[in-house]
Amino acid sequence: MTTIKQRIGTSAYALVHYTRAQISTFLEKCRVAGATATEAFFVFTWDQGWKWQPYKIIGTYRKFDRDFPLFDLSIWNEAVWKKWEFIFKEAQARGLSLVIRILDFCSVKDDIEEASFCYRACHQRIDHPEGDPEHLSGGLWGIPIRAYYKKLIYRILELQKSTGVDLYLSLWNEADVVDAEEAWADAALVNQFKWFVDLVTKKRFPKDHVIINTSRAFVELRKLGCLMEIHGCNSNTTMLRIFNDFGIVASTTLLRTVKIIPNGDGPDHYATGTAGHNGYREPGLSQAYIMGKLLVKYKCPMYLYFNRSIEPTRVSNLRLAKFGPMIMLREGVDDAIGGIQ
Repeated sequence: MTTIKQRIGTSAYALVHYTRAQISTFLEKCRVAGATATEAFFVFTWDQGWKWQPYKIIGTYRKFDRDFPLFDLSIWNEAVWKKWEFIFKEAQARGLSLVIRILDFCSVKDDIEEASFCYRACHQRIDHPEGDPEHLSGGLWGIPIRAYYKKLIYRILELQKSTGVDLYLSLWNEADVVDAEEAWADAALVNQFKWFVDLVTKKRFPKDHVIINTSRAFVELRKLGCLMEIHGCNSNTTMLRIFNDFGIVASTTLLRTVKIIPNGDGPDHYATGTAGHNGYREPGLSQAYIMGKLLVKYKCPMYLYFNRSIEPTRVSNLRLAKFGPMIMLREGVDDAIGGIQ
């Protein structure tokens, strides 16, 4: 294989909840298939992700006529942090860049999932006599909760420093603000991302390793100069549309100053590859090959897709992972580089 600039790979989003042996095997197969990156979610609830959160579970609380875990945001779950240290080291040892989705908005779209989300299901909020203490007012998008986000982000950065892994950070996966007046929601989203970018860059974390993925306020957020990610790309047809619609093909200096990166999370009705339990498909083999060539042609720095073969049911199984599209994606990149040389 040639040396490539592109970060390309396939992912198992709930990576932290698998065994160490399964994680090592998956990352090694990624490397052998030609991947140079993978991604994982940090704070999430689906696929029993609530069991692997960075905060300690201190009990349960009652909601919707059932019990949910109760977290304490002042106590780290050290066993989980040890697991993340292992993942960081395993990725670094294989030369894989690691994309971390710090907070997952998909985990708060559903009432049941949200009830297990640690920033909602926490002792600081649930057990407060007023029901929602001042230091958590404004909810997930308010200013007070940033104190907890900051501690979490700084510990992730410490882990990156100690392991040396090439790290990319996304504050929110598919960020949105719902049940709010549109102008306020846009402002809240933009303000939180501005705060995040300022926070990590003050720690000398490179801005070109910050990913912004959101369903709104795209134009304003693009001004922050980070990687702007577009989901739902699992075919060459959609990839080329993204490059055209969002400026990679455009000729203006303004549009070229910010890198747009497609990502395979979400549905793409042009995709022909393996489908997961929800019907979403990964790229087909021929599609992945062409996508690899497009990445080189348009100097796109990154493309990752979710490995749908691990999700034939709602309960994922990492042992089922297959890597055909990953192999073809890398072949497309290599052949495109060879053609240029």
